[in-house]
Amino acid sequence: MHYFRAFAILNIMMDHVWLYPVHHDKTNPDAILIESAREAFFGGSTIYFIIISGFLFHHLKFKFTIPKYYISKIKNVVSPYVFFSVLILALTTFLGSVVNSSILDFLASIPNVLIHGTALGPFWYIPFIIPIFVVSPLLLKIPEKTFIKIAPFLFLLPLLGTRTGTTLSFGLYLYLFPIYLMGFYLSMNYSLIMSKVSQYRTQLGIIAVLAIITTFYFRMESIDDINRNLYQSVLYIKNISISMVVLSIMKKNEDKRSRLLNSLANYSFALFFLHDFINYKVIVVSRKISSLIDYNYTFIWSLIWAIFVIALTWLLCIIGKKITGKYSRPLMGA
Repeated sequence: MHYFRAFAILNIMMDHVWLYPVHHDKTNPDAILIESAREAFFGGSTIYFIIISGFLFHHLKFKFTIPKYYISKIKNVVSPYVFFSVLILALTTFLGSVVNSSILDFLASIPNVLIHGTALGPFWYIPFIIPIFVVSPLLLKIPEKTFIKIAPFLFLLPLLGTRTGTTLSFGLYLYLFPIYLMGFYLSMNYSLIMSKVSQYRTQLGIIAVLAIITTFYFRMESIDDINRNLYQSVLYIKNISISMVVLSIMKKNEDKRSRLLNSLANYSFALFFLHDFINYKVIVVSRKISSLIDYNYTFIWSLIWAIFVIALTWLLCIIGKKITGKYSRPLMGA
């Protein structure tokens, strides 16, 4: 599951930074192709993070008291979220495009930014997940036999496709909270489920491939704009089947160690908080370079760009951890 966190953050970052080099030109066929491929492979990757959160809460339940649990969430999630949100808000306010903003205006905008997660696009996830963290201890009050009987029916709810993008709503929780419960359920029955997944891994792989192809087709034909619910339902099927296949492969190779995956997993929260900001701060470089590149190499350049942004963000996280030292966890989440 630790290495699966590395897989999750890589997917999330690729979903946000694999952009067409001149991505403001949405009419270009290459832009449409890259956008469709990006969604097909990486769209909805937040699902992976949510599975991990549900799994680890149940898996580690014996290691914490309720006060210790809440304190750890404040230290490891809320604190770095507040730090990065305020920092990015300050940078975009005083060094960005905001005109004639005063200190008082800046301070007054902080509560709204924190409540709605608007400092950066991906930050919506923290205001979303905090209420789930708050109520999670109540899940432990449900008898396991009862939970095991009820939970599988709840896993059908995301098929309704009620996700409202990144806007906090009842529909968003109806779509994502069952996935958190799925992680919880997976921890309860880990050996049995992984055994079944291993047995049917080929079939799950076929489902994942078909869902990827369907997602690609929906994006190319703009069907996702016509029927968002159907599109979100397909994303759910895609990411859950990919999750099971990847977890099964990782379990099969759990005795092998990877410094790369370990490092990515350790820096996953810091990478989450920083990658989108880095991407848009250096995107102007991408636009200048892309104007000099032959359009025949656009797809390749877009991949190189994504890898560059991820590597740069990773490097900055490592440097930031060195600078912040013992305060790196509450400041950076790493």
